[in-house]
Amino acid sequence: MNKKTITTPKGVAKYPHVNKPSTRFNAMGEYSCHIVVSDEDGEAFRKQVESIYDDEYKRECVIRKKKLKKSVHFPVSKDEDDQWLIKTKQVAKVEAKSGDVYRFDVKLFDSSGNPVKSENCKVGSGSQVKCSVEPRTWYNPSVGFGMTLSLRAVQVI
Repeated sequence: MNKKTITTPKGVAKYPHVNKPSTRFNAMGEYSCHIVVSDEDGEAFRKQVESIYDDEYKRECVIRKKKLKKSVHFPVSKDEDDQWLIKTKQVAKVEAKSGDVYRFDVKLFDSSGNPVKSENCKVGSGSQVKCSVEPRTWYNPSVGFGMTLSLRAVQVI
């Protein structure tokens, strides 16, 4: 898969962890930002992401020479309140087999597109944001073929 980033529509952040990674479910830390968007924006963004997903699914089926099971989880969907929700995440650090530790961060930008330091820009639930994400597909035989939107940057509007 080519490493192409796409930008989410403007929406309202829900439980964001972009200033500091959460260690609740991952001891190495994980940045995340769920974004609630309008119906129109949610449907359009889902179509854009599904197009990438479908192309990568076909490619993976050819590589594995069989039709693959699809994961039931998708990063763009309607939540229990019938609102469009875009789920993004990025691990904070990874330890390689060699023992080397690789750190990742999420860049923050103000409404004008200027970079800001994390300590100067607190992003919380209710913040108006846009996110730069990298769609990544994966396959696990027990779960199926799926997609994650890796969080690269957040613009606070």
